[in-house]
Amino acid sequence: MFKKNLIWGMPILALIIVTICVFVILGSTQENYALDSVSVYIKAEFEQEFENEEFTIEDFTWGNVESIVYIAWFTNASEPYGYLSIHLIEHGKNEVLDAIEHFKTLNFVKDAKTNDFGSWH
Repeated sequence: MFKKNLIWGMPILALIIVTICVFVILGSTQENYALDSVSVYIKAEFEQEFENEEFTIEDFTWGNVESIVYIAWFTNASEPYGYLSIHLIEHGKNEVLDAIEHFKTLNFVKDAKTNDFGSWH
């Protein structure tokens, strides 16, 4: 009886171990950034426009922009910059990466990056 239970128990134990491994691997490969927004850094020469919150959705010339959130203007950096969070209408990894590449081409944008979890700029 013990040998019969041991024989049937081994495949079940193996299945449990494989299942745990799959969940660990999938959990570690998930994106570590928001899939609904992008961080955008505004060049120093556009400080006045930033401070007056003059940038609009239309300025980003991207059909997937839902809203703009003005975060802060940083003067303590070697080169001052403004920090915005752009929220997207359609979410997903490709949407975030495409938006970043587009935003980097705009003349008032210093840089664009993912909104990383655990970081606000």
